[in-house]
Amino acid sequence: FRGHHEIEFFVLERGAAPERMVSSLEDLYSKLKSGEIGQLGAIQMIDEAAKLYESLLSRPEFADEESQTFAETIYMYLTGEIYSVVGEGSIPAFDDRRTALPGGGFVDGRPIMHPGSDARTGVLFSTLVEMMSKGEKIEYANVYEIRDEDNLPIGKGRTREIVFKTNLRPLESSLIEKTLSSAKKGYGDYLLARIGALRALGISLSGYYRLLPRSAGSGRHDHYFRFRCEGETMDSIPANYFGTTEDSSIEDPEVVCGLATLMGDAAAQNMAMKKYDARSSSALYGVGKEIYAFEYDIIRERVVPKSVSICSIRGSLGWPCLDRTEENLSNIAGWYLAYFAHALKEFQKKHRVPMRELAERFFGGFEYRTHAMVWQMSIMRDRFEAFAPELRRVYDFQEKWSFVMWALERQDRRLPILKKKFFEKVRVLEDEEGRDNPQ
Repeated sequence: FRGHHEIEFFVLERGAAPERMVSSLEDLYSKLKSGEIGQLGAIQMIDEAAKLYESLLSRPEFADEESQTFAETIYMYLTGEIYSVVGEGSIPAFDDRRTALPGGGFVDGRPIMHPGSDARTGVLFSTLVEMMSKGEKIEYANVYEIRDEDNLPIGKGRTREIVFKTNLRPLESSLIEKTLSSAKKGYGDYLLARIGALRALGISLSGYYRLLPRSAGSGRHDHYFRFRCEGETMDSIPANYFGTTEDSSIEDPEVVCGLATLMGDAAAQNMAMKKYDARSSSALYGVGKEIYAFEYDIIRERVVPKSVSICSIRGSLGWPCLDRTEENLSNIAGWYLAYFAHALKEFQKKHRVPMRELAERFFGGFEYRTHAMVWQMSIMRDRFEAFAPELRRVYDFQEKWSFVMWALERQDRRLPILKKKFFEKVRVLEDEEGRDNPQ
């Protein structure tokens, strides 16, 4: 499961794993690493851990992998159904955010729908087949619903993920499918126009978006999908990525600082896009919309932060005031920088690097991305200014797009002012923390 990099202690009573199993396995690992035990000693300790595990099972029949009880229960955990039949005392499902939906199988690359699958999944599978190259066939595809609203019935959520593998790809691929946030006529075209403009400007959105008709002959696009961005949300980054090469339990400050730089990179893009969600009055920053990718550094011989992507177009070109005035620029700076400083502070609380150092690295990333976007705009200015897709007037695309370009130039020119304001907000947060936690 994407974003899950831990060992799952299946069907143990809540609390048994950290209190009994974890210490047993940590002892095994420690003795192996120090050379205190050899192969025979390791086998003996593994057998003891297995017996301990079986003794802690909530039901003895869970020890038999061939039993119907085991099969039914593991499926409930995999799909998230466990939440609907047990209470607070259960161990969380394997994937807290995804629910498996009825899908279908593939025979000779063609989908055979399973009972219970809906028309939305059918459209997804049909479109997926159309995407395949000559000679490429889908071997299997699984459909999941991403849970972001608990009050919705299963199958009615806005977001689905389809994970599939073909005969010409060694690894699985993933697509995210979403319901459009507006049913207004022409909204799908407005979505694609924003994506095209912002990607050309240098915003690191997914490289592939496609509108899907809800049903044949409907005449309106209700869904779209995109490739899943490489990497993980900040909260899903594996803890061992932060450790030093010598000891994974000791935090490497350079990894933390590297992520702070990428947070600044994402912040510059967020401000340039003028992300503003009117319903929540939010910049949608630091809430899981930034996806951080890592790579292996052959010089340092470790995994390091590589890049950041923006996985959501929601709220883009959304700033409510398009006045080209100093007052509006000041309001924009104050509002966005407050969100950025707060998100960085929340990140810093989980690590040991001082806030001042992280703030410097953060703004370094902010400056880098701002310069890059302005350079891209300068060499393609004529094309950007001439971009005029035929969209319904209600979306005000031309006015919003023109304002985004104007404001981006000022974002670049005003970097010294923005840096001063950002550090003022950082200092306020630091002072508040000092008052709340006096030494």
